[in-house]
Amino acid sequence: LQMGNVLESIGKMGLTTPTVKRLLSVVQSKDCSKWIVEKGQTQTVANVAWALARLNCHAEIFFEEVNRQAEWLTTEGNAQDIASVVWACGMLQIRYCPNVFDFTEKNAQYICEKGRPLSIARVMWTCAKLNVHLPDFFRQLERNVGRLKHGKPQDLVKCVWACATMGSKKSFPNLFAEIEEQAYWITNTEKVQNISNTAWACAKLGIEAPKFFDLLNARAEHIVQNGRVQEIVNCAWACASLEHKATRLFFETNKHASFLIADKTDNKFGGGIPQNAATLAWSCATLRIHAPKVFEALERNANWLCTQGNAQDIGNAIWSCALMGFDAPNLFSGVAQRADWLIERQKIQDLLHICYAFVVADVAKTHEKTFHKMWNIIIDENPHVFDNDRLNEIAQVEAFARVDGINLRKLPHALQSRIDISKALTVDDDIGLHFQKEISILLARVGFEHEEEISPLSMPLSGGLLSIDMGCRRRKVAIECDGPTHFLIDAETGDVTCTENGPTIAKRRFLERSGWTVINLNYQDRIKAFNGGYDEKWLLERLLDAGVKFESRIVMQRTNSDSRRTETKRIKTNHPRSAWNTL
Repeated sequence: LQMGNVLESIGKMGLTTPTVKRLLSVVQSKDCSKWIVEKGQTQTVANVAWALARLNCHAEIFFEEVNRQAEWLTTEGNAQDIASVVWACGMLQIRYCPNVFDFTEKNAQYICEKGRPLSIARVMWTCAKLNVHLPDFFRQLERNVGRLKHGKPQDLVKCVWACATMGSKKSFPNLFAEIEEQAYWITNTEKVQNISNTAWACAKLGIEAPKFFDLLNARAEHIVQNGRVQEIVNCAWACASLEHKATRLFFETNKHASFLIADKTDNKFGGGIPQNAATLAWSCATLRIHAPKVFEALERNANWLCTQGNAQDIGNAIWSCALMGFDAPNLFSGVAQRADWLIERQKIQDLLHICYAFVVADVAKTHEKTFHKMWNIIIDENPHVFDNDRLNEIAQVEAFARVDGINLRKLPHALQSRIDISKALTVDDDIGLHFQKEISILLARVGFEHEEEISPLSMPLSGGLLSIDMGCRRRKVAIECDGPTHFLIDAETGDVTCTENGPTIAKRRFLERSGWTVINLNYQDRIKAFNGGYDEKWLLERLLDAGVKFESRIVMQRTNSDSRRTETKRIKTNHPRSAWNTL
């Protein structure tokens, strides 16, 4: 008992003096280990195991003795003693104590019903760390999940994190419901790690938890000012993965971007990791959050990212810049310089991200040699490894390159077949689709003959890819109805801005180089025109400004039924521009 108390005190203080080292060497001896386990109480054994774990001392002989006496330990000991030994195994990555886990499983009901929340959390955490499955323990936890709220927030968070790490969702509906129930309790803690781990777990398992994420967003300033970089980035990644537009969080990360994305390592906050920089950029791009300082910091540290980051970091970073329409010459040059290294890694998805970024950012010609090398690796891959979105990316890269005059190697027949049967990538939401239908009606009213969803090239692209929303082939006029998904979101207010994203800019460039006159209609302008009662006039002005000529003179007049609405009459004339003069 005295030995256990001494070691427990040493463990709490984290002492590593020469005297402590000598003491630990004695404890690890066969005679002493056997003496402690056979003569000591269960609490003594638990304290020694806990202390050894805190001091990172792999006492194999001691834990072998514990494993031999596991039945006695779990039968005579209380829940805290059992949990302490299990936790020590997890901390030291000890996998040679199967009896300890077998008898923990047999005592699952006792631990979950009588044990403290900390004890339950320790067992769950260890199971995740060592990938140990204790089915009955998991069932008992689910039945007694209400006990966790009597502990500390981190106890609940550890259990949630463990479930996510093991990929378990269906077995724990009550546990994950508790996240929403205890959302304020979890987010109001000073420990940012609790918020970060919960957010990560929800995203990992696809659990939306709107109340929790709303409260996370409300605590954005605390998270960014007090959290480690990894914790902040985890929160951003979770929001992006679940499509939760936590604008306050991204506003704060944008304010502190130069600190979060830096070519240095801060011991306290854990900066200086390329993965964090790339993940933060990916999160902003996925949600279309306009965070210019994040991307400026990324460009400033392009050399660091390209030399120290892995293929995924580089691919995500460059893809994000292209998606946001951010000009990043240093980053693209850095990628080109590391092309051979990236190709050697054979990370096909990352190479595809880079090629897609090249064409969207219009730098494929500048880095044509690198572009060709990566393309050849991509199309030689087994076509069945590409999902629908990746197949659409390949088709877009090929189409953009063709219009830009870059002669790429032809797609293999098997890959082309997969692309042909894939569905086109849908980029607009219900607002955008409704907007498109309204514009089609207005075009008919002003006498503009048009078709919907037409191919920009003589040969249709796979699955309607890059199709024009509405257009007239005879006139070669393309009308693009740009809904909310075509624009960036203001990080401070959460409102949709008028700043176009990268793919929207790239598509307009693609259509213009294909010989089309392009008219981009912003849904926000349409709403203003409709509310002001001049929507037909607004559309007609846009057409005339683009050089569209009409065979009829347009006369606009009020209708009797609605003083805000207008009706359009067309009168035959030889002066196409007379329409402008009568507005």
